[in-house]
Amino acid sequence: MTIKTKAIYEGGVFKPLGRLHLQEHQPCQITVVTEKPAKKEVKGKPKKSAHPILAIANIFQSKVSDLSQSHDDHLYSKSQS
Repeated sequence: MTIKTKAIYEGGVFKPLGRLHLQEHQPCQITVVTEKPAKKEVKGKPKKSAHPILAIANIFQSKVSDLSQSHDDHLYSKSQS
């Protein structure tokens, strides 16, 4: 008998997302086909923003309190402050 179902791998155990019509402790064979690779987070490297516009949000972490007040100074100044 062949049964095809989706499952989640969690805590070292495959957990089916649907009901399996199997007897308790029935031996079976499993073939694993991953749907998309698991993202591996590298320590020390920041995650990329999901959308490029979110990178602009970092401007609000600067020490400039009012960008509109001195817009031209910030935009056209020769110094890298």
